[in-house]
Amino acid sequence: MEFGGHLPAGEGELGFRVWQKNANDLIDDTQVGVTALHQDINYAAGRLSAETLDYVLPVPRGGRIYANVNHTVSLNEGCETQLLAPCFGQSTGFTPADHEQHWSITDGFLFNDRHGGWFSGDMEYGSGLSSAFCSPATDDCKETPHITLAVEKGIEVGKNVALTARIRNLLNDRYYVTLLNAQGNHFALPRTFDLGLKFGL
Repeated sequence: MEFGGHLPAGEGELGFRVWQKNANDLIDDTQVGVTALHQDINYAAGRLSAETLDYVLPVPRGGRIYANVNHTVSLNEGCETQLLAPCFGQSTGFTPADHEQHWSITDGFLFNDRHGGWFSGDMEYGSGLSSAFCSPATDDCKETPHITLAVEKGIEVGKNVALTARIRNLLNDRYYVTLLNAQGNHFALPRTFDLGLKFGL
């Protein structure tokens, strides 16, 4: 079940989405360390739902200011299996998925200048990850709530070419990206500095 929509709100647009899903023989996935790779995990049943609210405010020269709030519940039931591997542990009732994070908030801005460049910033809050030991699921058993900040400056250096400088995880916050799952525990990357060239069309 899902419904949502977008409505004008002041000079911007307000969007909302609500969905809920019950699944038998749920195919979930788990991240492989801090890579972009995922592997399939199978459970007997799943109960998934989310409520999302977002707002986007246009600003001059095609820029924007935005905010998003999301509440998610992701529960698995039964014995965790991987492809043809045996069960990992004993069958259980509903427990939160390893990647479940009840609350997440993102906001940011993009300001374009008159010379083909830009300045942007992003903030993300996460209430922390669950593990199979969070039963029943409660926020007070979540691990490493976090806030991360990122900023980027783009400077046009030629036609459709820009020099970019970006700082990710500005506060160097340490938090889990996997917690007590088949891949063990892994932390997000620390503060990083990136320089690059961006090519447009």
